[in-house]
Amino acid sequence: MITRRSRARETALQVLFEIDLVPQRDNAQRRTFLDARLKDKASRELAWGLVMGTMRHREDLDRRISQAADNWRITRMACVDRNVLRLAVYELTYARDAALGIVFDEAIELAGRFGSEGSKAFVNGVLDRCRKDWESARADLGLPPLAPASGQAG
Repeated sequence: MITRRSRARETALQVLFEIDLVPQRDNAQRRTFLDARLKDKASRELAWGLVMGTMRHREDLDRRISQAADNWRITRMACVDRNVLRLAVYELTYARDAALGIVFDEAIELAGRFGSEGSKAFVNGVLDRCRKDWESARADLGLPPLAPASGQAG
């Protein structure tokens, strides 16, 4: 069964993908799409928060991802892979309530569902190389350490 948070992540990924492909579209149109996909207010707010947070920190996220993705420029990555990574690295770096295992697993799952044959392995590898960067970034931002996956609702 897909959780509310998982559905919000999936919808946020779809909006981020669309932003890459059609950057000139305004946020009101994006919000309408998101609102139509998610029925409850909490899911809509979570998804929109993920989208806006990812976009607000996009330059920093792209830098972190590029450092971890040996010999891959962010612009050369597949659009799905790039946005799955942005979303996961955003949550793991900036979200107060992120659970490492859940975010990690769902990013790999999203890459497998929406990406190419090699997307799961690529996303897994890049996220694994980003791992040591998260704790220092979270400490610098005054955020608590990442929660373990156990006992957390995804």
